[in-house]
Order: sequence, then C-alpha cells, then structure tokens
Amino acid sequence: MTSTDHRTVAVYLDFENIHLALCDQAGQSINDPRDRYRKQPRLVNLSKLLEFARGFGRVAITRAYADWDWLGSYREDLNVAGFDLVQIFPKGHSGKNGADIRLSLDALEDLYRFPHVHTVIIIAGDSDYIALAQKVKQTNRAIIGIGVKGNTNRFWEQNCTEFRHYCEVVGDDLPSSAPGA
Repeated sequence: MTSTDHRTVAVYLDFENIHLALCDQAGQSINDPRDRYRKQPRLVNLSKLLEFARGFGRVAITRAYADWDWLGSYREDLNVAGFDLVQIFPKGHSGKNGADIRLSLDALEDLYRFPHVHTVIIIAGDSDYIALAQKVKQTNRAIIGIGVKGNTNRFWEQNCTEFRHYCEVVGDDLPSSAPGA
C-alpha cells in the first residue's frame, strides 16, 4: 500500500480556459466570437491529466466547466473519462467569470461536504482562483494547479501548494489535435 492509496482527490477543470490557452499556443487563437460556434479542435489531453491526478490518490470528483454548445467535440471523451459536465451559459456581453465562480463555489462546497478529500486539483490559469487556493489551504488540504505555460497568471502559480504547466503533465511541448485523448 502506497501513501497515496488512502488519499482522495477532487479535479475541477475550467475547460474553456485551458482549451482557449491551448488554441493560442497552437496558433489557433479564437478572437472572433463567431469562431466559438465553429467545430473546435480537440487539444486537451484528458487521459494524461487524469493519470497525473491519480498520482495524488483515488480520484473521487471530476467536474469540467464550459459552454458545451461550442465544445461539443469533447463531450464523449469527457463522459468516458467520468467527468460531470457543468454547463455554463454566457451571461452578459463577455460571458466572463461564469465558470470561475461556479467552479470555486462547487470546490468549496465539496470540501465541506466531503471531508475525506485531501487534494484539490484545479486545471486553469486564471488569477480568479487565488482566493480558492487560499481557502483550500486553510482547510489543511493541498491545492494543485495546472495551467498552460505563457497563459497562466504567475500569482495563481505561486498560491498553489504545487503547480505544473500543462506541457509537463501531458508530455507535449505544443498541443496537437488529440482524438480519443
């Protein structure tokens, strides 16, 4: 029995954040809002992200947050991987922060509902998660961050118990289309 066998992990994925950062890195920036409604390339490697999470213990909670209307190309992979898909409908002109707020509230609620969760993994690059990191650490749990290099806020990185860049976790320097990932 290893030391991680009795540990429980919760994984929260700000999917739009990671997808858009990988698009930028791959030179496929989505600047025109109409581009969001075109079929999106599959760049996120879910299997490698989950493999990394399992290194911290048994993964008990997996949630991904996005407007799934425009990221439908990932739905099957996310369902096969066991993610709960949380639909975030854009509110207002920009539609910003909807996933950030919902993800943070869900993570905090889960920490109080499920005291056996020892490690929280947030896959996102926003500075909006700094307050969440501080609250997770106040509950004496580890907060692990994963973000795309060059698209991740440095203060978010510094506020995590441990932080990894996406390319370190999945083993790729540049994203490529990841069918079946």
